[in-house]
Amino acid sequence: MLRLFIITALGILIFSCKSIPTNTPKSETKVIPIITSLSINTLKANEIEEKISGADEILMTYSLFSFDENNQPINAQHGSFGVEKMTSGTNISPQKISPLSITLPSKGKIVASLVLMEIDDYEKAQKIIQKLTLANGLGQIPAMFLQIGEAATPLKYLSWAIMGADASVKGLKYFDGNDILGQFKTELQIENLKIGQNITIPIKFNDKNYLNHYDYEINLSIGIK
Repeated sequence: MLRLFIITALGILIFSCKSIPTNTPKSETKVIPIITSLSINTLKANEIEEKISGADEILMTYSLFSFDENNQPINAQHGSFGVEKMTSGTNISPQKISPLSITLPSKGKIVASLVLMEIDDYEKAQKIIQKLTLANGLGQIPAMFLQIGEAATPLKYLSWAIMGADASVKGLKYFDGNDILGQFKTELQIENLKIGQNITIPIKFNDKNYLNHYDYEINLSIGIK
């Protein structure tokens, strides 16, 4: 009888232990956002355009855009440097040029664009800078423009950003073609990028405006973190 009682008690104990639910916390998978940054490491005037005055009044604008896998715009950020007087041999410290950063979707692409201008109209230059500040974020840029994507030049991106901040601006007509020293754009597929990767892109704007030859050197880097 004692043996039967012990066996029965053990059976009840084992059954009751199995029936008690355990609240094991579930591990949550954290989605870490991918962030890309754009930095200007070098802005150097090897030869200025304005030989008579002896200095160029330089305004540089630069932008970062992100698109998802369906080529839909996700984010946009803009920056500017200038107006800065530069003589031949001037090399701007990168600490003076503010970097940009935006978050990326898991698939899609990023577009980096840059426009370098020699601009004499300071009032106009200040308006460009103010409107670019207002244009940060997609809400200020018509999505239909951004979706054109590959067909867009850096100057068009810049014009759309300014138009988004001020509908009264007439797009490309806002810029005098003689102001533009050079424009640059690159596209990178997000799937091909790696966390911790840093891509350095050398840019040369070497041309002449009428009879005035100029040579500018820019070093741009895109970092993924």
